[in-house]
Amino acid sequence: MTEVYNTYQLAASVGYADRQLKQATKEQVTEAINVLAIAVGYHQLRFGEVPEGALAEMLQAGTLDSEQMAMVTAGMQNLAAALAEVLSDTDNTHRPAVH
Repeated sequence: MTEVYNTYQLAASVGYADRQLKQATKEQVTEAINVLAIAVGYHQLRFGEVPEGALAEMLQAGTLDSEQMAMVTAGMQNLAAALAEVLSDTDNTHRPAVH
């Protein structure tokens, strides 16, 4: 049951992020990437680097184990949150311009 729920959660996260990407401008996608880069840098400094090859392994895996699925789902949720943040800030009053 948990595996089915995890699969559903991943699919929902991917679908939501895909819908946001379709409505985002190139500049908004760039800004979301910057937000994610800051989050990754923060995580790296606090908890250490991701082991070399771990990301490539997940990208190439035909089937994800439960831990990998949880990581990919969390990543997609972070992408969706970053996109939601930049899409909701249409007047650009809350952040400096991205260069």
